[in-house]
Amino acid sequence: MPKHLHVLSLGLFALSLATAGCTGLTGNSTSTTPKVTTTPAMVIVREGDTQAFTAKVTGISNTAVTWSVNGIATGNATVGAINAMGVYTPPATLPNPNMVSVQATSQANPAIMGISTVTLLNPIPIVMAISPTTIGLGSFNIVVTGSKFVSGAKVMFGATALTTTFVSSTELVASGSANATGNVTVTVQNPDPGAIVSTTSKIEAVVSGQAVTAAATVRFLEESTFGPMPALLTQVQQTGFTSFLNDQFNAPASTYPDPGATVNTLFPTQQVFFTNALTGPDQLRQRVAFALSQI
Repeated sequence: MPKHLHVLSLGLFALSLATAGCTGLTGNSTSTTPKVTTTPAMVIVREGDTQAFTAKVTGISNTAVTWSVNGIATGNATVGAINAMGVYTPPATLPNPNMVSVQATSQANPAIMGISTVTLLNPIPIVMAISPTTIGLGSFNIVVTGSKFVSGAKVMFGATALTTTFVSSTELVASGSANATGNVTVTVQNPDPGAIVSTTSKIEAVVSGQAVTAAATVRFLEESTFGPMPALLTQVQQTGFTSFLNDQFNAPASTYPDPGATVNTLFPTQQVFFTNALTGPDQLRQRVAFALSQI
């Protein structure tokens, strides 16, 4: 082989080795940067609901993660809790600000984590019953029972927000004035964040009723309830005896929880009895039951 061809062959061989080496360093590399990806990345959760998160670990053979909320392992009562399966439960009272972060941290390398942002909103209220279900023209008071009520919730009388007192997450007391007869839809609206009206409702019947004297009303209530309270006086005088009795027949029954296993006295049950007698909507039912118990 001529000398110049031999030199050319050696040069081409060296170039091919260099190219192969570069390819091995770049194009054929299979290394992946370790990371953790959480899904969903952003989500809205209402109090009372739950949200499931998933974590995908790449670049590390150990795919186990540890869940936390706002950097707190498994969360707490203030920011919400998350279990080992990645299911998040919001706190009973929304934090301020109403946004938290859910983190999935690699157990193999704690410096690697995925983060999801959670915006927390008030729950959708549920209306189960109202008492009374029949009112007269003029001023009235009603009790709304249900679930997922929050402080600041408003009872809606049609499109009108009534003056509302928050008693508990299951009870609201509201007052207002009716100026026309007919059926009115009663709902509950929880406030911001995430202000929303209940998808369940009840119908309040507004009637002209029959005029009843104060003396007759007091005597009637003394015989059919545990006492003529102002709200009951107004209701009976506005709607009449028959409407009141029908309303009592349809009122939700007051309940008595089962005593604890260690309770060996009637005192807790007696306390519930007097509470129901003073505040329960089913006064007639309780009065009759009490009378029968004395026979």
